[in-house]
Amino acid sequence: VQHGGGEGSGYTFRRGNTCTVLTADHVVQHDGLPAADLTVLDRPGAKAPGEVVYSNPVYDLALVALPDDTDVACTAPWPDAGALAGSTLSSSTRFDVVRHYPDGREALVLLSYAGGTPQELALAPVDRTSIRESDSGSIVMLDGQPAGIVLRVRTAHGRVGALRFDQI
Repeated sequence: VQHGGGEGSGYTFRRGNTCTVLTADHVVQHDGLPAADLTVLDRPGAKAPGEVVYSNPVYDLALVALPDDTDVACTAPWPDAGALAGSTLSSSTRFDVVRHYPDGREALVLLSYAGGTPQELALAPVDRTSIRESDSGSIVMLDGQPAGIVLRVRTAHGRVGALRFDQI
């Protein structure tokens, strides 16, 4: 997701005929307001204009709608919110965050459960592959299923905050 004030990550989901990008609210903000000119790019290089249709600064969550005739890859169905709700989480629970680079490359960042609240997961790095602030809005996966999105990265503490999908 790009706009004049910056860029960040997001993940596209198909809900009926609509392609929706799920991202962190601060990714689509510019000077405290939703950015007017959003562009969504996918890994193969397709672009589409986006429009913020939902913005929640309390949860740091935003939904960006794409035009119906978009070329941006959008095939994943909206996730099952109950998948994470039924999971027993412990420090041995592993999560994956996929970092996408503009040239199509990917990096897998492994994280472990480090606590949290009913709304948010606190995750810690498993190895030397660190998560970056630019990973805000990236999808967090548990056993191949979407579990949440990265909200914030606390580099000084080595912790990642992720909004749980069962709270969206």
